Amino acid sequence: MTATDTKPTGSMTKPSEAQASVPKQAIEAFVLAGARSAGDALAQAHNVASKAHIQIAGVSMISRVLRALSKSQTVAEATIIGLDDKAALGSEDYSISIRFTEGANGPAASVDQALRTRKEPEPILVTTCDHALLSPDIIDTFLDRALTSGADVAVALARRETIEGDYPDATRTYLRFGDGDYSSCNLFCLMSPAAGDVVKFWQRAEQDRKRPWRIAWR
Repeated sequence: MTATDTKPTGSMTKPSEAQASVPKQAIEAFVLAGARSAGDALAQAHNVASKAHIQIAGVSMISRVLRALSKSQTVAEATIIGLDDKAALGSEDYSISIRFTEGANGPAASVDQALRTRKEPEPILVTTCDHALLSPDIIDTFLDRALTSGADVAVALARRETIEGDYPDATRTYLRFGDGDYSSCNLFCLMSPAAGDVVKFWQRAEQDRKRPWRIAWR
């Protein structure tokens, strides 16, 4: 497994016109869009079924994610998992192939279920429907590093100082490593059949996501 900080660098912020004409690589993205069984406070505050429907400046969060995936030079198709009401997508025409599939009991179980119905081999990008600040540059930089790492699974993480430097009032769950504290970016890449074992581990550890010490013990 490898991890990378997704803080954009200067070279990531302004893709050239030449990049826009580069054919997409055949990477599929899973977008987790199911509602939590216990409900979600943010979705309830907006009176919508799931966070996928919440609008920011008139655009739903899931539409923002799909826009970023569409403009990526690496992603060619997306599978939206667990979205009950497709109205969140509006009438926008995306430049990638989009399909829908049912979710399972939790994010990890949903990914596991989608993997078992997929005929094509890895790699697969996994993200979430509420990743409203996701950008094509973040996607392509993360996948470039992931696909050249030689790992089975890559996980995007952000340093505490990166997050708190831009969003000092943000409340996040941090994992402590030898070189600092990191928080998940909800961006993963499954790059080999062995990644399925990691997804199964994720299912077991999911219940402890707010208790990092238990995840470390596992």
